[in-house]
Order: sequence, then C-alpha cells, then structure tokens
Amino acid sequence: MILTRTSFLEPEEKQAVLKLWNQEYPKNLRYSTVKEFNNYLTGLENLRHVLVKDDRHAILGWYSDFKRENEVWFAMILDTSIQGKGIGTRLINKAKKKTRNFKCLGDRSLRLFQK
Repeated sequence: MILTRTSFLEPEEKQAVLKLWNQEYPKNLRYSTVKEFNNYLTGLENLRHVLVKDDRHAILGWYSDFKRENEVWFAMILDTSIQGKGIGTRLINKAKKKTRNFKCLGDRSLRLFQK
C-alpha cells in the first residue's frame, strides 16, 4: 500500500473518496453529490488527507484530520478489501505521533458507525 499525504484532493481523488464514503459509511452519513461532499470538506478547518493507494494507484482508503473545538478530529474510511490488515491502526498511530491534541475514542465509540 502507498500512503500519500496531501492538503488538497484533485477532482478524481475527491470522486474516489466520495465513492468510498458512500460504500463504507452508514446510509444516514452518505452524500448524493460531489458538491455536497465538497461543502462538507470546505467546512473543515486545517484539513489534511492521507490517501491509501494500491500498486495501480487506485484509492482504497482515506484518512483526514481537522481541527474542531480546539481539538484534532479525524475521519477514516478503508475499503472492505483492506480492512483488518493493520492499515487503519497504522494511520492512527502515525496521526498520534504527529499531533499533540489527537484524541481517539476507541473501538467502543467506533461501533456507533457500523453499517
């Protein structure tokens, strides 16, 4: 897996992330259009992305962190095909090292977002 850090998503990357979002997140969190998704992203302060790509550069995962209420929050989506392989843990551990105010709610809270 290739991890690519960026502060800006190209239109085709944004489309791939939106597809992942709608595929992996519960129905009540889905976006109908790229414009809606872009409005969400635009509203986030200090937004940074990490794209998880396979050898063909297809986007299979997305991690982002941003500032909200003076803390660093994050969103992460991994395609079903790469879940359970330690990639999410790796992304969170890297974020913890880079960010002093990083808070992770843990598995109990993450269960709230299961499909």
